[in-house]
Amino acid sequence: NNIASATTTIGDAADLSITKTGPATAVPGGRVTYAITVANPGPAVATGVRVEDPTPPGLTWVSSSGDCTTAFPCDLGTMAPGTTRTITATYTVAGGTAAQEITNVATVLGGVSDSNPANNRATISTRIRSRARCDVDGDGHLDVLPDPSQAQVDGAAALGELHGVGDEIGRNLLQPHPVAENL
Repeated sequence: NNIASATTTIGDAADLSITKTGPATAVPGGRVTYAITVANPGPAVATGVRVEDPTPPGLTWVSSSGDCTTAFPCDLGTMAPGTTRTITATYTVAGGTAAQEITNVATVLGGVSDSNPANNRATISTRIRSRARCDVDGDGHLDVLPDPSQAQVDGAAALGELHGVGDEIGRNLLQPHPVAENL
């Protein structure tokens, strides 16, 4: 009687995966938004699904929306085969960020066996650049723009993307123009 036996049923595994997208560059004091997509192509139901996305140095968590509205970690619960969940997370870049690049890593975990754990981690890097500068007010001095994609000039929006990585974009790029009055 030194023999024992057990029956083990091996079921299908889930295949949780995670991807993360976001901006390639950001400026100190600005905001960055990352989109996180978690998928379960199956074939099994994934239970206990949880997304971990620790806030890296140089960023401050502002908010999350979509399938998670709290700070991370975020519990997504059960995901049926063929379903996806999307989370949008917004952060503020620290004003004095010394880092030239911020690396943000998100991981998805589940309470069931995963057939491909290699796709359970997503990494994105965002390069921190100097603020865009140009002579907005026409005084001959370079001004720092709070939002490099828009500048306000004499009450009228001067739209256009400003490109620069700490370099001078050029004097008088956005010259103030008189606003037409009494037409």
